[in-house]
This record gives sequence, C-alpha cells and structure tokens, in this order.
Amino acid sequence: MRQRFWQTAKSPVYVILLGGLLALCLSTYPVIFMGKSFVSPGYGPALLYDRLPLVPGYDSTETEELSADHGAMPWQNLPYSRVQFESIFEFGEFPLWNRYNSAGVPLFGQGQSQILDPVHWIAVVGQGNNWAWDIKFLISKLIFLLGIGASIFLLTRNRWIAITMTVSSAFIGFFYFRFNHPIFFNLTYASWVLFFYFVWIERIQSIDRSAVLRPLAIPIGGLFLASVLQLFAGTPKESIVLFISLHLAGLIGVGVSGLRVADGMRQIGLLMLLWAAIALASMPQWLTFLDTLRLASTSYDDPNCYFYSRLWQFADTLFLGAQTRPWSQPNVNVFIFVAAIHGVLGGWALYKRSVFWMMAVPLVGLLGFAFGVIPNEVCQRIPFIGRIHHIYDTFFTAAIPFAIILAGLGLHRYWQDMVLGSNLVKKLVINLAVAGVLIYWSSNYYNNFADWASASGMLAVLAISGTILFFFGISIFFWKKDHYQRRAVMILVGLLIAVHFYHGLHLETGWKELDQLIINPTPRADLLKPSPAVSSLGYLLPAAQFDNSSDTVSTVISSAQANGARTDLIAEYTDDLKVAILGAPNFIVAQQHVANFLRGVGASRWLDNPVRVLGIGRTPMPGFNSYLLLESLNGPDALMNPKYLEFLDLMGWSRVGGESWLRTMDSIDARKHSSLLDVLNVGYLMSWKTDLEMMHLVSDYTGYSDISVALQIAGPQKSPHLALARQDFSTDRVACKPRGLEQDGLEDNVFSANIHLPKALLPGAITAVRVERKHPGGVNHTGGNDFVLGVALGADSSLINRDDGGIELPVSTSSARLWLFGCADGLDNADTEYRVLAAFRSEHSALRKLARVIDLDMKVWERKDAWPRAFFVDDLAKYDSPEALAGFLKESGGLPLAAVMSNEILPPVVDRRVMPANTYKITNNTTSFDIVAHSAGVIVLSEAHLPGHVHATINGEPADVFVVNHAFSGIHVSEPGHYRVSFSYRPTRWHLSWLLSVVGCLLLVVTTYFLVRPKSVSFSSDPEDRVYRENYQDQ
Repeated sequence: MRQRFWQTAKSPVYVILLGGLLALCLSTYPVIFMGKSFVSPGYGPALLYDRLPLVPGYDSTETEELSADHGAMPWQNLPYSRVQFESIFEFGEFPLWNRYNSAGVPLFGQGQSQILDPVHWIAVVGQGNNWAWDIKFLISKLIFLLGIGASIFLLTRNRWIAITMTVSSAFIGFFYFRFNHPIFFNLTYASWVLFFYFVWIERIQSIDRSAVLRPLAIPIGGLFLASVLQLFAGTPKESIVLFISLHLAGLIGVGVSGLRVADGMRQIGLLMLLWAAIALASMPQWLTFLDTLRLASTSYDDPNCYFYSRLWQFADTLFLGAQTRPWSQPNVNVFIFVAAIHGVLGGWALYKRSVFWMMAVPLVGLLGFAFGVIPNEVCQRIPFIGRIHHIYDTFFTAAIPFAIILAGLGLHRYWQDMVLGSNLVKKLVINLAVAGVLIYWSSNYYNNFADWASASGMLAVLAISGTILFFFGISIFFWKKDHYQRRAVMILVGLLIAVHFYHGLHLETGWKELDQLIINPTPRADLLKPSPAVSSLGYLLPAAQFDNSSDTVSTVISSAQANGARTDLIAEYTDDLKVAILGAPNFIVAQQHVANFLRGVGASRWLDNPVRVLGIGRTPMPGFNSYLLLESLNGPDALMNPKYLEFLDLMGWSRVGGESWLRTMDSIDARKHSSLLDVLNVGYLMSWKTDLEMMHLVSDYTGYSDISVALQIAGPQKSPHLALARQDFSTDRVACKPRGLEQDGLEDNVFSANIHLPKALLPGAITAVRVERKHPGGVNHTGGNDFVLGVALGADSSLINRDDGGIELPVSTSSARLWLFGCADGLDNADTEYRVLAAFRSEHSALRKLARVIDLDMKVWERKDAWPRAFFVDDLAKYDSPEALAGFLKESGGLPLAAVMSNEILPPVVDRRVMPANTYKITNNTTSFDIVAHSAGVIVLSEAHLPGHVHATINGEPADVFVVNHAFSGIHVSEPGHYRVSFSYRPTRWHLSWLLSVVGCLLLVVTTYFLVRPKSVSFSSDPEDRVYRENYQDQ
C-alpha cells in the first residue's frame, strides 16, 4: 500500500499539482490561512463611505496602499459580479446591461464582464463578496501555475525543473502590479494554450506513426477550450495582444517542427481550421464588444503609445530603490530573468528545437513593442494598438508566459550541461556577466552603503546574489552528477526562497521600510452586510404623506398591498406598525419604521416609482453604487455612452479635474444642477458626513507675520470663498479659555475674514467660525472646548457671540467681513500660519424642496421635483443645437418634456400634458410599464439610448425607438389609449453571434471526428518520409 502511494505521488500529474499548490500557498498564505483578502476595503478607495470603515462590514483599521489602479476592482468588477448575480438568479436573464451606472450602460459589451469564464461564476454565485473573489483569484493563479508546471515538465521531463519554475512563477512582479486588477485573470489560461501547442508539436514530431492518430484530437480540443477561455477572462486589450502572441507562437512551432513541406502544410491547414473554430465560438464575446466599441466613448479615443525605456523594467522592480508603496511593475523576477538569459544563450542544443523559436520570436516582438522599437507616430496609426496607450503594461503582460517558458528551458539546459560536464566556463562567464549587469542597474538607485543597507538595498542584494549563487550552486553540486545530495537540495531550496519572497504577500513585519515595499493584505470584510440607510431606500413614502399619523398607516398598508406584499404578513404586523408610527418622536424615525415594515412584508422595491440616487461627493463612490444596487448617474465603465456624456456636459456637470470619467457633486452643485437632477430622475440625495443644509468653508493658510488688509475677492464668484488676514490692532476682548468672552489682561490676536457667498445660496446663516494654527498647533472656536473665538462685524463693534461662545449670524448679501479675536498664547513665531473655517447653513428656497428622510449610517434627502422614469407627453419640441436643448430643460419649470434634434427650433408648449407611467416591472435588461396617452404623442424613457441595441414593444408589438432629449429613448404613439410598453437592451447581432458560436463548436466536433477516424492523419507512408522524421528526431 505504501509503495503504491509513493509510486502515485511520483507521477508527473501529482508532482505538478503539488508544485502548484506549494507555490500558491507560499505566495498567498495571508489570504489562504490568515483571513486576509484580495478585495478588502483596507486598500483605500472610497466605497459606501469615503473613509474607514468604508463599508458596514469592515471592522479593521488596517490599510495598505497599492501601486496601480486600486479602484478597478471595487468600483467596476466587484459591482459587476453583484449585478450579474441579480440578473441571473433573480431575473433569469443573461447580464447584458448595467442599469446602475450612467443611466444605463452595456455590461457584457464592455468585454470584461468575464461571465463566460466558468471560474468567474464563483464570484457571481457569491454575489461579489470578498470570500468569493478571493477563491477566484486563488484558483485563477493556480490554473496558471499548473499550466506552467505542465508545460515545462513536458518540454524537459524533469520534475525538479518544473517545480522550481512553477514556484518562481508565483512570485513575479506582475502579481504585485495587478494585485487585485481584472488583468490578473488574463494569464489564467495562457500557459495552457502553450501547453497544448507543445503537446501538438510533440505528437506531429513523433516517429511512431500510430502516435499521431487519435491523440492529436487531445491538443486540438485542449487548444480550443483554453483559447476560448483565455478570451473570456480578463480585459480586452491584454487579452487580444496575448491571444495573438500565443497563436503566433503556435504557428511558428508547427511551421518549424521538422516536417516535410507537404506534411507541414497539412498541419498548418488544420491549425487554420482550429483558429476558425475558436473565432466563431468566441463570437458572442468579441462581436458584442466590437459592436459596443463602435458606438462608445472611451478614455483612449485619441491614439497614443507609452513605452518603457529601461531594460531592467521587465526583469524586476528591485532596481527602483526605496519606495513608499509596494514595488510594482508588470514584470517577472531576477531568477526568471537570469534563467531566460541562459535560455537565449543556450546554444545549438536549444536553437534547433522548435519550442525555442516559439518562445523567442513572440518575446522579442512583445518587448520590442514595449520598449518603443516602433516609433510613436507609427504605433498610433496601427489599428487597435494605437488606442491602447499603455503599450508598456499591455505588452509586458503578454510577454510573461514566453519569458517563463524560455527561462525553464534555460534552467534545464544549464542543469544538463553541468550533469554532462560541458560548457562550464561559458556558463560561469554568463553568470558573472549577468551579475555585473544587475549590479550596474542597481547602482543607479543604490549609491552608497546606506542605500545598500536599507530594506530595499538588502532585498536587492539578496535577490541578485541569491540568484547568482543558485546557478553557481548547480555548477558545484551537479558537475558530472545525475543525482543529488540532501544538503545540496536544502541549500538550493533556501536560496530559491530567499530570492523570491519579496514578491509574495506577507503579514506586517513592523519594519516600516520593508512593509512599504511588500504587499501586506488587509482583512476580509462581509461586503453584503447591509447599510441601514441603503436598505431603507426604495421603501420610503413621500415626506408629505406623514402629516397625519392615522392617514400614514392606511397609506402604508395600501402601498404594501399594491406592491406585491404578502397579505398574511401585512395582517400580522399592522398593529406593530401603528404603535411604532404613533410612538415615533419625529417624522424621520417614522420613515424608518415604514421602510422596515414594507421591506419585511415583501413589498417590491421602489413602490412603483423607480428613481435614481446620487451620493454627495464620493459617498457612495460612483461605480460602487452598482454593488449597492442603486441606480445613479456616473461610473468607471471603459465603454461609455457618448451622447449621455455630451448631455451631462451641455447641462454643465463637468468631470472632476484630472479625471477621465469621474463626476461628483457637493451640496452646492446639487442645488446648481437641480434641473439636471430632475431630468435624470434623481429622487434622493445621499451623504455620509456632509449635511446638505450646512456647508463648511475653508480659507488658505496665511502667515502670522503678514499683517495686511484682508484679501478682497474680485468680481462675482460661483463658489463660496474665504480669505483671512491678521490685523495690526490692539485690543483685549477674549481670554485663553473656552467660553472666555472676557478680558484677561493680554492682547488678542486679531484677524479679519472676508466671506463671499453666491446668490444661489442666500439667504442663510453662519453658525460657527474656527481659526486654526499650525506650527505649533492651536484652535480658537466659537464653541466647544477650544479657546473661544470672539466674532464682531467691525473692529470696534460688539461681539455677536452667545454666552456659550456660539454664533448665529444671518447673511443675506454675497459679501461680508468678520473681525475675529483669539487668544494670544505666546507660542506664535515668524513662520506660524493660520487659516479660518466657517459653517454656513443655506436657507435658500431650493432647500425647501429637500426633505431629510433618513438619518442612520447615511443621511438621505428626498427630492420633490424629479421627473418620472417614464412618461407620456403630447408635445414634441425641436432643437437645432445641444445648447438650445439645455435651455429648454433648464426653463422647463419641473414639467417633463420631449425634444428631438432638427434643423429648426420649436420650443415646448407651456400647457403640454404629461402622464407618468405606472405598474413598473424592472429587470437588469428591461423596463416595462403601463401608461395612459390622452392623445397622439411621445412616450419617453429616461434611460440612456444606444442605437440598435435598445428595442421596444407597445402592447406586444415592435416599435421604432428614437433618440429623445439628446441621449434617451422615445417611441411615438399615434392615438390615445392605455399601453403596456417594454424597453429592452440587446446587442445588435446578439442572436447571430450565438448562432456563429454554435457553428464554431460544430466545426471543432467535425474536425475532431475526422482526426480520430483511422487513417485520418495524412502522413505519407513513403519510406523517405519515415527516414526524414527519424533523422529529425536524431538531431
């Protein structure tokens, strides 16, 4: 029994599996064993909240700063998986559309939804929670590592070489750079594409004619599956470049595999059939992506190519020197780099193998592109490539599998030469030369002993010296020996660990300089833990319905019955509802009881009035609203609707400075863009800390020694401004203590503050003022436990503070000057700086249209004038420019309208009749509703329109959809009536793509069938052919 176990354990399959699992555990042990996560909130991007705890389910204060695109996962791919779960398991639909971002955008058409990758279904079934994504990351990495191990074992027939390279592949810089980015998954199946090409070539090079019959179907089928899955996983740019490179390698391998011309042409013909099958089978992915791309706006619309300039950037990141964030670039590591150099200089023993050229040619081409061999002006004109921009990252990623396999060949060749006792001097010279190059590269960042003695310097020394000693160790321990000693293996394993650990995930060591260079994963969180405020959204009644408690109860019951609630639960909990509402101390608490009741009895969300929710600032962060299943106005999607973006621009809502997609609103913007929010069906505003009724204004710092008149703000300002200046004025009006509105015999620090407020915020009141000092720190405040701050309207005027130090200063004009009197504690010096902060509460009429309805973990305000999601209007306006449309919308007075682009201007009529829709049924891909039309007119749906992709039916009959209000969908009705209308999203050639996919699968089946038939492989039986193959094998 024991003997059978060890025989099984020594089989290549188990050895490769063991190597893969070992590599995975060593490189990701904090995630596997310590409760850490790839998608923890601790990596810092704003989620529901913009500071810790970030989400309700995160209880840790641990944080880690990532080096590259830390928002891609939490703002895009994490929400995608939650939307996909809802689409599939709640609505029974294929997840084509994401209604939660930007008034609706394609989801599958983004090309990176990954829904056709079976591994991704782990994240989907887990509703995008941390644990599900962690499993996906781990399994994806394991699949890649197993493919590397299998490939290298197949090429070398050496278990130790296969395990060594598998372990090394787990510690490449790429996995640091793309720590939790979707590009991580582009490598998942790449190694298996190469593996099945290697199997194919091995089969066709066999001198045993029987060996190339039925077994040839295995690599064909494996290649088909791995190639299709490689296209389905990850992101489009990297996927396409990697896909082309992998199959170029396959073409080279088949082309130089040593066959006679006729046999080689037959194999290439078979390869062409396979490529056709792959292209057809993957049609739903790439045809839908290309259709969407044709209509979309991206951040890469203007061609440009960015290149790397230093050769070491593909070798490792340790040459970067000390960093405040983890070492991170999409490269390999020093060990793989040195082994690959031995592969490149491996001599004729490697050069005459087709696999060498399979790896070397694509690798040279990819690195050449990444390092700018192709000039920028030429690169920009290459279709698709010119719009990648990040040429260096994309082509480095595609080069990684080739570099690893080449390194495996180099390591094996090195070991063989040592065992055979050949080329010793050549190998040692290569080792010394490579060591010199690595040290030279390092010297640019490590100039003295202190640099080398730093954490980064020590890691560089360890990686470089350890790698070179490893290769010298092979020379010493295996010179003319084909066996090994336990001590030798232990030394080599120790060196292998030493040169790789810095690219693994680790717990914090407490050595700050080291922890900054390595990734310390943060704890896993339950992202599905509900936010009380978010859970209440969709179950809130209009604020006006709470004027009478008894009427409120009957309204709630009616609403529950009308929205599909369970009658037995309604009857069971009605009395509890009455008690809760009658006992509620205020309207907001009553709203919370109503929301809990409606949700508990099973009423459908949004109560037949779907609206969008906009977060103030980044709470919630645009994109993460999709994870919360809240429809909103913005998102980080790669492919965006250009007409919708133009609509936002023409209405005056601009991107945040320096951002390619992000748009946010503060409390001031929410008032300024109220007409835009109305049109976009924004029914609620949400905030974490910000109070919409209160704005906090902050000035710049000013020097204590700069005595001058307070700065005057010239001209009208669109935003509030504060300016502070110290005044040369002697007085004693406050004491150095809280509430010290009395003299203390010491001269005060006297400042003046100019305040400017836009008319759109007036009238209002200043409710607090605070003066802060830095170097040394200090605070004077009109309330609280800090030294009191006296406030007056003039230098000699009375203080307006209350007895407790607080103020309430009404403001009705745009400009005001305050005189501020603070304690002079004797700690000020020449370089001391001060700034002023003020709290302003606006009482503008626009605020009366907002009612706070939730005050839990988030604050929520109801907006009263939002347009219905869908409506009928009996008038169709016309505009000849986007600016004309913007004028119509801003002057609509809250009454919805429909307008189309034309050569003439026809303003909307004032007395137009509008009817909102009702009886909504909303899924991810469809919006259906009932609507009554009093006459001929237009039915408008305020969801983004994508030509050819949005379809509609009226009472079950197809209807023509056209663009309304620049970016939305509309249909004509020619007569009055009651209509059931349904809008749905479906890519233009969706059904065709699946038909072609079936054709591709059938082509594979037919090809495989002919392969497994006897005499299906048409190698000539001519004796000359057999001699040719035997001679090739002898070589």
